[in-house]
Amino acid sequence: MARFKKRLDYEAELAHRLGKVSREAYNELIEALGAEPDMAKLTPEFWGKLAGTYQAAAQVVFESVILEYLTQRMKEQAIALDWGVINKRAAEWARNYSFELVKGINDNTRAALQQKIAGFYEDKRTLAELKESINELFGPVRAESISITELTRAVSGGEDIFESELNALGLETDSEWETSKDEKVCPICGGFSGTRRSEGKWRMGPPDDSHPRCRCNKQTIVVSKEAA
Repeated sequence: MARFKKRLDYEAELAHRLGKVSREAYNELIEALGAEPDMAKLTPEFWGKLAGTYQAAAQVVFESVILEYLTQRMKEQAIALDWGVINKRAAEWARNYSFELVKGINDNTRAALQQKIAGFYEDKRTLAELKESINELFGPVRAESISITELTRAVSGGEDIFESELNALGLETDSEWETSKDEKVCPICGGFSGTRRSEGKWRMGPPDDSHPRCRCNKQTIVVSKEAA
Protein backbone atom coordinates (compact mmCIF):
# COMPACT_ATOMS: atom_id res chain seq x y z
CA MET A 1 0.00 0.00 0.00
CA ALA A 2 1.00 3.62 -0.54
CA ARG A 3 2.58 4.51 2.77
CA PHE A 4 4.65 7.67 2.60
CA LYS A 5 8.18 6.59 3.48
CA LYS A 6 9.35 10.02 4.66
CA ARG A 7 6.24 10.82 6.63
CA LEU A 8 7.84 11.06 10.07
CA ASP A 9 10.60 13.33 8.79
CA TYR A 10 8.08 15.76 7.35
CA GLU A 11 5.86 15.54 10.44
CA ALA A 12 8.84 16.62 12.53
CA GLU A 13 9.70 19.43 10.12
CA LEU A 14 6.15 20.80 10.09
CA ALA A 15 5.89 20.57 13.88
CA HIS A 16 9.20 22.42 14.20
CA ARG A 17 8.13 25.19 11.83
CA LEU A 18 4.70 25.61 13.42
CA GLY A 19 6.24 25.48 16.88
CA LYS A 20 8.68 28.26 16.04
CA VAL A 21 5.88 30.48 14.74
CA SER A 22 3.79 29.66 17.82
CA ARG A 23 6.53 30.56 20.29
CA GLU A 24 7.10 33.91 18.64
CA ALA A 25 3.36 34.58 18.49
CA TYR A 26 2.92 33.66 22.16
CA ASN A 27 5.57 36.14 23.25
CA GLU A 28 4.03 38.91 21.13
CA LEU A 29 0.55 38.08 22.38
CA ILE A 30 1.50 38.14 26.07
CA GLU A 31 3.28 41.46 25.60
CA ALA A 32 0.28 42.93 23.78
CA LEU A 33 -2.23 41.78 26.42
CA GLY A 34 -0.24 43.33 29.26
CA ALA A 35 -1.39 43.35 32.89
CA GLU A 36 -5.05 43.90 31.98
CA PRO A 37 -5.79 41.31 29.25
CA ASP A 38 -8.34 42.33 26.65
CA MET A 39 -8.98 40.73 23.24
CA ALA A 40 -9.33 44.21 21.77
CA LYS A 41 -5.60 44.70 22.30
CA LEU A 42 -4.93 42.04 19.66
CA THR A 43 -5.15 44.06 16.47
CA PRO A 44 -6.03 42.85 12.96
CA GLU A 45 -2.33 43.34 12.20
CA PHE A 46 -1.43 40.82 14.91
CA TRP A 47 -3.81 38.19 13.51
CA GLY A 48 -2.78 38.94 9.95
CA LYS A 49 0.89 38.50 10.79
CA LEU A 50 0.15 35.26 12.62
CA ALA A 51 -1.81 33.92 9.66
CA GLY A 52 0.92 34.88 7.22
CA THR A 53 3.72 33.25 9.19
CA TYR A 54 1.70 30.08 9.82
CA GLN A 55 0.81 29.84 6.14
CA ALA A 56 4.39 30.32 4.99
CA ALA A 57 5.55 27.60 7.40
CA ALA A 58 2.90 25.11 6.30
CA GLN A 59 2.90 25.82 2.57
CA VAL A 60 6.55 25.05 1.95
CA VAL A 61 6.27 21.72 3.78
CA PHE A 62 3.04 20.72 2.05
CA GLU A 63 4.49 21.37 -1.39
CA SER A 64 7.61 19.33 -0.59
CA VAL A 65 5.50 16.50 0.82
CA ILE A 66 3.34 16.24 -2.29
CA LEU A 67 6.29 16.28 -4.67
CA GLU A 68 8.21 13.71 -2.62
CA TYR A 69 5.14 11.52 -2.31
CA LEU A 70 4.34 11.66 -6.03
CA THR A 71 7.95 10.74 -6.81
CA GLN A 72 7.51 7.68 -4.61
CA ARG A 73 4.18 6.76 -6.21
CA MET A 74 5.52 7.02 -9.77
CA LYS A 75 8.41 4.72 -8.87
CA GLU A 76 6.07 2.22 -7.21
CA GLN A 77 3.75 2.15 -10.21
CA ALA A 78 6.53 2.43 -12.82
CA ILE A 79 4.73 5.31 -14.48
CA ALA A 80 5.95 8.74 -15.57
CA LEU A 81 3.71 11.78 -15.24
CA ASP A 82 4.26 15.27 -16.62
CA TRP A 83 6.48 17.02 -14.04
CA GLY A 84 5.40 20.43 -15.24
CA VAL A 85 1.81 19.57 -14.41
CA ILE A 86 2.76 17.85 -11.15
CA ASN A 87 4.77 20.82 -9.89
CA LYS A 88 1.95 23.23 -10.76
CA ARG A 89 -0.69 21.15 -9.06
CA ALA A 90 1.44 20.56 -5.96
CA ALA A 91 2.05 24.29 -5.59
CA GLU A 92 -1.64 25.08 -6.03
CA TRP A 93 -2.71 22.48 -3.48
CA ALA A 94 -0.15 23.64 -0.92
CA ARG A 95 -1.09 27.30 -1.35
CA ASN A 96 -4.85 26.77 -1.23
CA TYR A 97 -4.94 24.30 1.62
CA SER A 98 -2.40 26.10 3.81
CA PHE A 99 -4.65 29.18 3.56
CA GLU A 100 -7.70 27.19 4.70
CA LEU A 101 -5.73 25.47 7.47
CA VAL A 102 -4.39 28.72 8.89
CA LYS A 103 -7.83 30.33 8.83
CA GLY A 104 -9.08 27.43 10.93
CA ILE A 105 -6.15 27.66 13.34
CA ASN A 106 -6.67 31.39 13.80
CA ASP A 107 -10.43 31.02 14.30
CA ASN A 108 -9.97 28.27 16.89
CA THR A 109 -7.24 30.24 18.66
CA ARG A 110 -9.39 33.37 18.86
CA ALA A 111 -12.35 31.45 20.28
CA ALA A 112 -10.24 29.63 22.88
CA LEU A 113 -8.39 32.80 23.83
CA GLN A 114 -11.65 34.67 24.33
CA GLN A 115 -12.80 31.99 26.77
CA LYS A 116 -9.52 32.01 28.65
CA ILE A 117 -9.52 35.78 29.10
CA ALA A 118 -13.16 35.71 30.21
CA GLY A 119 -12.28 33.00 32.72
CA PHE A 120 -9.37 35.07 33.99
CA TYR A 121 -11.77 37.76 35.20
CA GLU A 122 -14.73 35.58 36.15
CA ASP A 123 -12.68 33.07 38.16
CA LYS A 124 -10.25 35.71 39.49
CA ARG A 125 -7.21 33.82 38.22
CA THR A 126 -3.71 35.17 38.46
CA LEU A 127 -1.91 36.57 35.43
CA ALA A 128 0.58 33.69 35.71
CA GLU A 129 -2.26 31.17 35.52
CA LEU A 130 -3.66 32.89 32.45
CA LYS A 131 -0.27 32.88 30.72
CA GLU A 132 0.17 29.19 31.44
CA SER A 133 -3.30 28.47 30.09
CA ILE A 134 -2.70 30.49 26.91
CA ASN A 135 0.62 28.72 26.40
CA GLU A 136 -1.33 25.51 25.72
CA LEU A 137 -2.66 27.12 22.54
CA PHE A 138 0.86 27.81 21.30
CA GLY A 139 2.73 24.85 22.75
CA PRO A 140 4.45 21.84 21.16
CA VAL A 141 1.59 19.42 21.83
CA ARG A 142 -0.80 21.38 19.63
CA ALA A 143 1.86 21.86 16.94
CA GLU A 144 2.53 18.12 16.89
CA SER A 145 -1.16 17.24 16.72
CA ILE A 146 -1.74 19.62 13.81
CA SER A 147 1.33 18.27 12.03
CA ILE A 148 0.25 14.63 12.26
CA THR A 149 -3.27 15.32 11.02
CA GLU A 150 -2.28 17.72 8.27
CA LEU A 151 0.55 15.53 6.94
CA THR A 152 -2.11 12.89 6.42
CA ARG A 153 -4.21 15.42 4.53
CA ALA A 154 -1.26 16.51 2.37
CA VAL A 155 -0.38 12.92 1.47
CA SER A 156 -4.03 12.30 0.69
CA GLY A 157 -3.99 15.39 -1.51
CA GLY A 158 -0.97 13.99 -3.31
CA GLU A 159 -2.81 10.73 -3.93
CA ASP A 160 -5.76 12.70 -5.31
CA ILE A 161 -3.42 14.37 -7.79
CA PHE A 162 -1.92 10.99 -8.70
CA GLU A 163 -5.36 9.49 -9.28
CA SER A 164 -6.59 12.39 -11.40
CA GLU A 165 -3.46 12.19 -13.57
CA LEU A 166 -4.08 8.47 -14.09
CA ASN A 167 -7.64 9.32 -15.07
CA ALA A 168 -6.27 11.83 -17.58
CA LEU A 169 -4.32 8.94 -19.14
CA GLY A 170 -7.58 7.07 -19.69
CA LEU A 171 -7.49 4.80 -16.65
CA GLU A 172 -10.59 4.14 -14.57
CA THR A 173 -9.71 4.18 -10.87
CA ASP A 174 -11.01 3.74 -7.35
CA SER A 175 -9.40 4.41 -3.95
CA GLU A 176 -8.88 2.04 -1.02
CA TRP A 177 -8.56 3.19 2.61
CA GLU A 178 -5.80 1.74 4.78
CA THR A 179 -5.47 2.35 8.50
CA SER A 180 -2.15 2.45 10.32
CA LYS A 181 -3.00 -0.99 11.79
CA ASP A 182 -1.85 -0.17 15.31
CA GLU A 183 -3.51 0.19 18.71
CA LYS A 184 -4.21 3.88 18.06
CA VAL A 185 -6.66 3.28 15.20
CA CYS A 186 -9.94 4.94 16.13
CA PRO A 187 -13.26 3.07 15.74
CA ILE A 188 -14.31 5.35 12.87
CA CYS A 189 -11.20 4.79 10.78
CA GLY A 190 -11.13 1.12 11.72
CA GLY A 191 -14.48 0.75 9.98
CA PHE A 192 -13.02 2.19 6.77
CA SER A 193 -10.04 -0.17 6.62
CA GLY A 194 -9.85 -2.06 3.34
CA THR A 195 -12.96 -0.38 1.93
CA ARG A 196 -13.12 1.45 -1.38
CA ARG A 197 -14.57 4.87 -2.10
CA SER A 198 -17.01 3.30 -4.55
CA GLU A 199 -18.62 1.38 -1.67
CA GLY A 200 -19.96 4.67 -0.34
CA LYS A 201 -18.70 4.35 3.25
CA TRP A 202 -16.45 7.37 2.76
CA ARG A 203 -15.99 10.03 0.11
CA MET A 204 -13.28 12.35 1.38
CA GLY A 205 -10.09 11.76 3.33
CA PRO A 206 -8.03 10.50 4.97
CA PRO A 207 -8.05 12.00 7.52
CA ASP A 208 -11.58 11.63 8.77
CA ASP A 209 -12.51 15.04 10.18
CA SER A 210 -13.59 13.49 13.49
CA HIS A 211 -10.18 11.87 14.01
CA PRO A 212 -7.33 14.24 14.92
CA ARG A 213 -3.82 12.75 14.70
CA CYS A 214 -5.02 10.37 11.98
CA ARG A 215 -2.26 8.54 10.09
CA CYS A 216 -4.42 6.59 7.65
CA ASN A 217 -3.61 6.24 3.96
CA LYS A 218 -5.48 5.65 0.75
CA GLN A 219 -4.23 4.09 -2.46
CA THR A 220 -5.45 4.46 -5.99
CA ILE A 221 -6.58 1.20 -7.55
CA VAL A 222 -6.70 0.89 -11.34
CA VAL A 223 -10.06 -0.66 -12.15
CA SER A 224 -9.89 -0.57 -15.93
CA LYS A 225 -7.70 0.74 -18.70
CA GLU A 226 -10.81 2.06 -20.39
CA ALA A 227 -12.06 5.46 -19.26
CA ALA A 228 -15.44 5.30 -17.57
